[in-house]
Amino acid sequence: MPRQEPAPAAERPPLPTVSASPATIPPASPAEPARQAMAGPRFTLQAFATPNVWLVLEQEQADAPGFGREAQQLVNNLLRIWQVGPGQPRRFLCPPGGQPLPADQAAQALGAFLNGLTRGGTPRVLLCAREDTAALVLPERFRVQRHAQGEWLAVSSLTEMLTQPAEHKRRTWQAMVGAGFHA
Repeated sequence: MPRQEPAPAAERPPLPTVSASPATIPPASPAEPARQAMAGPRFTLQAFATPNVWLVLEQEQADAPGFGREAQQLVNNLLRIWQVGPGQPRRFLCPPGGQPLPADQAAQALGAFLNGLTRGGTPRVLLCAREDTAALVLPERFRVQRHAQGEWLAVSSLTEMLTQPAEHKRRTWQAMVGAGFHA
């Protein structure tokens, strides 16, 4: 009797699937709903109007009411350099209303916010944000990107400037000066 070769994988009938009974499915951990709620980008930006640039700064913690002590000191120094007068910054929270957004929708919302800033007569935006936040609207940091409403430049976040000042402050300053985004 000739020996039969096994059928190729594509021709084999599929294996039956076994569904687990509810008793064998492990219960969801209490952290699971919280983890799902945090899906998608989470960040908070504060935008300050200067005479010639919108200074947009990412907070260290998305759900905090403002900047931490060290970051606030750096913010105050930046605002003094940029000659920003008193007034409340414009805030952008992602996700808006606490409802998670996929990255593409977060990118659209952030782009609309930044475009809205530039319509007021100040066509330049300096975005001090983490790389993943900046990547939602700009292909790379430290290089000016031209938009219909003006120019945007993404640089290091305040957190990066505070934790690695030698690298991030220097690189940020060089990009700002090179692009003409200095006070």
